[in-house]
Amino acid sequence: MDNRINLLLERSHCSLMASARFLDRVIVEAGIMRVLIVEDNRDIAGSIADYLEIHGYVCDFAYSGFAGLQLATQNQYDIYIFDIALPGMDGLQLCNQLRQERKDDIPVIFLTARDTLDDKIAGFDAGADDYLVKPFELQELHVRLRAISKRKNTDAAS
Repeated sequence: MDNRINLLLERSHCSLMASARFLDRVIVEAGIMRVLIVEDNRDIAGSIADYLEIHGYVCDFAYSGFAGLQLATQNQYDIYIFDIALPGMDGLQLCNQLRQERKDDIPVIFLTARDTLDDKIAGFDAGADDYLVKPFELQELHVRLRAISKRKNTDAAS
């Protein structure tokens, strides 16, 4: 009986993986932006995702820097949104690790309460493409995502 259950689980897992790969292809071919949100405040992460999904984005979440690193290395994204103050590995370390060690050039927007000039400089030095201070307007975040996406698509075309 255990062998049959294991076989069914393996088949289900393979089927899920195939479905996930198919969905990834559909998303890419449709030009839908995939966003990874790494934010430890679940309410903020949920609000961002709800707003972006209304505008056609597909969002994944991580609530710690280590979980964000794992998702970033296992999946394809068009843009990252990182808080800086994260448990375990902060957003600066996460961005730096993706940029320096993994040679990841996916655009990064820092979305953080850290608002001093030194904080912003640290964010850009870590590899950020943009920096938005909390509290923020969701519409402004959306506009910044669109601008980065246009710039990325223009760079890819040339």
